[in-house]
Amino acid sequence: MSYGWSFNVIYINIPVFLKGLLVSVEILAASMIVGTIIGLAVSILLFYNNRLLRWFSRLYITIVRSIPLLMLLIWVYFVFPILFGINISAFATAIICFSLSLSAFLAESLRSGIESVPVNHVDSAVVLGMDRLQILRHIIFPQVARQVLPNILNHYITLFKLSSMASVITVNELLHASSTLISVTYRPLEIYTFTALMYIAIVLMMTWLASIIEKRLLMSIAKSGDNLRKVAWWESYG
Repeated sequence: MSYGWSFNVIYINIPVFLKGLLVSVEILAASMIVGTIIGLAVSILLFYNNRLLRWFSRLYITIVRSIPLLMLLIWVYFVFPILFGINISAFATAIICFSLSLSAFLAESLRSGIESVPVNHVDSAVVLGMDRLQILRHIIFPQVARQVLPNILNHYITLFKLSSMASVITVNELLHASSTLISVTYRPLEIYTFTALMYIAIVLMMTWLASIIEKRLLMSIAKSGDNLRKVAWWESYG
């Protein structure tokens, strides 16, 4: 029995795919912003002198990283309203869960990056008379960026692929829009094939953009480091 391929269903329903893709991009953008802010805050708390804050940060990272993202989506969307009487839309649930998951992984990446900075580099900056903001900007940030930037950008790319999980809680993102279209047209092979090609195209484009951002940012950091060394040399011999 042969299957008669017909891609007319794709051409006719391009607006449906684009609408689903737009929702996926909205989830990605919102989750990237919120997740990065939370992840940065949690990673900073890991180095506070307050033991309670350090304990809370470690507990947060451990728990969130231990929960499968799909399980987190289902629990927040179906269980949370029953326990607390607060109804959250499917779209908001997706952003909350993706942000939490991303923040935990980013916080761990940033922690490892910060710990990789040699202590003597910070001590030397103190001797040169730098304040905390200057040390953070010129000493810690450049070294941490070189260590963790590729990993962070990879997390963002992975997050886009994981956004398809939002279809489980009926968010009308790309995969859910495709599945709904299949239930109407009964053309699963063509629709799923085209959906897969859309994911591949977006991921390749994000990978290309990430490589450009990484190169330019690292070049900017290197130039800033060269300027800082010139200033430090001049001040030490002036």
